[in-house]
Amino acid sequence: MSPLHCQAVIPYDILSAVFQEYMKDLLDNHTDRPLRPSVHEGPLLLSHVCRHWRQVALSTPVLWSALTIDHNVTYPIISHYLTLAQEMPLRLYITQWSFYEKDPDREILNLLLSRAGRWQSVRILFDEDTALEVLRSVDAQNCEKIVFGALQEAKIEGHIFVSTETSMKLLSLFLDRERFPHLRGLDWSLDLSFVGNSLSTSINWEGLNYLKLTFPPPIATCLGLLRQCHNLRDLSVDFRSCCDSLTSYLRHTPLNHLNDTLVTPPSSFRELTVYVGAPLIGKILSRYISSNLAYGNWVVNVHF
Repeated sequence: MSPLHCQAVIPYDILSAVFQEYMKDLLDNHTDRPLRPSVHEGPLLLSHVCRHWRQVALSTPVLWSALTIDHNVTYPIISHYLTLAQEMPLRLYITQWSFYEKDPDREILNLLLSRAGRWQSVRILFDEDTALEVLRSVDAQNCEKIVFGALQEAKIEGHIFVSTETSMKLLSLFLDRERFPHLRGLDWSLDLSFVGNSLSTSINWEGLNYLKLTFPPPIATCLGLLRQCHNLRDLSVDFRSCCDSLTSYLRHTPLNHLNDTLVTPPSSFRELTVYVGAPLIGKILSRYISSNLAYGNWVVNVHF
């Protein structure tokens, strides 16, 4: 059947439901990121078929609520998506930003922060300049406090492109319960390997159910987080990128003098997953974890 005849055949509510299933399937096949705006797929494709399809697509807010933003996505396109999404929760992947004088990315950041209360899940690729600009914008003087009231999951990436000091400031921001009252899952890939023991005591971790750390602090600090994450169910720590520092740490930590660092996880805790770069280190680390954790109803997985 030609799309030109679809208006007489497919009622609005049925066509809208079909569009939503189409978008759901697309997003399920893009688990790493939402779709980039393209006339070849997604809501823009649906809105270019015929007049009826365009009317239905433009009147179905959920179609426009997931978006990847990079240098190829301009301010008018982002504004168009956010307007059509109306009050729907937003799923965002923000990457490849830079901030220079008169750079349009600043306008895009301000536009997104004006909808901060609708962010539901977000993945952001930071460099140092982007991280500092976000911190500055969120904490701007004479600005009403920005609250990310709907955000449930965040994935923060960048590693070597963000200093440890800035990474800590960002982490403190995302774990601010007043700004992120409903944040439950945090996947943190910025470098925390040089933070040390201060990490577990300097930040409010109580809201998290799931925490993943890549480029993490020492394993003792990671285990110490279990004292701070009172509602944590799953902790995942990836040491594959810092195997040398982990090896050195374990070699200088006697396994028979660990009673003073015994950790009892919260009652909600179910699974600890650790990734390492070599079988030998994995075996030593398994013994170390067993010596540090009080027995309970959870699973410890060490992968190498």
